[in-house]
Amino acid sequence: MVVTRRGALTRLAGACAGLLGLVACQPARLIRRDTTRGLVLRVNVFGSAAYAGLLRMRDRNMLEKAVPGLSVEWKPIPELDAINDALTNGGLDVAAGPPTAFLMAREAGVPARLLAGLSNQPSSLVGRVGLHALSGLRPGERIAVPDETGYEAAVLELAALREFGDALALQSRMVRISHADALVALRVGREVSAHVAPTPYREVELENPELSRLADDRDLFDTSATAALVYALPSLRERNGPLLSTFVDVLGQATEQVVADPVEAVRPIGEPDELKLSRERVAAILTAAGWRPTTRMSGVTRIAELWRQTGRLRQTPVSWRELAFDGVDGD
Repeated sequence: MVVTRRGALTRLAGACAGLLGLVACQPARLIRRDTTRGLVLRVNVFGSAAYAGLLRMRDRNMLEKAVPGLSVEWKPIPELDAINDALTNGGLDVAAGPPTAFLMAREAGVPARLLAGLSNQPSSLVGRVGLHALSGLRPGERIAVPDETGYEAAVLELAALREFGDALALQSRMVRISHADALVALRVGREVSAHVAPTPYREVELENPELSRLADDRDLFDTSATAALVYALPSLRERNGPLLSTFVDVLGQATEQVVADPVEAVRPIGEPDELKLSRERVAAILTAAGWRPTTRMSGVTRIAELWRQTGRLRQTPVSWRELAFDGVDGD
């Protein structure tokens, strides 16, 4: 599936001569009825470090420059379930989210396929003062995750599997709290006793030497795992493969730019404001922690295997080839 931008544009030009031809040959759900707007692609995005490549694409109009006549609608959709609903009903053409959102879409019968990774954003399970192992949790103590079906929940389940031999041992202790609120709660010793914290939140938490790092996602996955990725329906590729290929190609370019200039890359993300830190400081934390924007994916099949074992996914095991579009790099 990976092709050069020039090659993708050549295919686009051959498929549709001129803007009018381009509009005429697209699937109906990609086109606004307002014909003055031409071709429209709808993509959701989050304003956090894991999505820095997409934010660079958005802010620099990179896809519009690569495909003249294209209008890209960037949609903020905070709830993971709503992302998959929008992909199903035509409100989105390309969905962005954690690998768990993709797997939940598949479980719900949505025939989505993986397009590319967005980033590896290391996460750790950080415990309250005096907590040095998950087995030390007291009755009623809770663990903060931003979503019970998010990447952080999978990290917690892997940690429970390693320590207790049961991935669901701590499921009842999960509580949905944003990373920023969980950081405050953990630091002041109220509401939560542990937090699955991605960089840079975990680094700020661990500035308190009395808080403990209980588990790292890298150790749990035995690799640096993908925290965010993009996916789409096969019907989009069937009807407009060149556009989808161009999207992946431009995303790769945006990712390279983010890696080359992390200080500039963090300008549109929310972490500096939430942490009350400078862009330079947040960029330094991310870089030192191993934050790595990349289109290659890893760890997706590990989560799928875990969730099948725990019954969250009931579909039969599938191979990477069935999960991803042809040519997509990953495990």
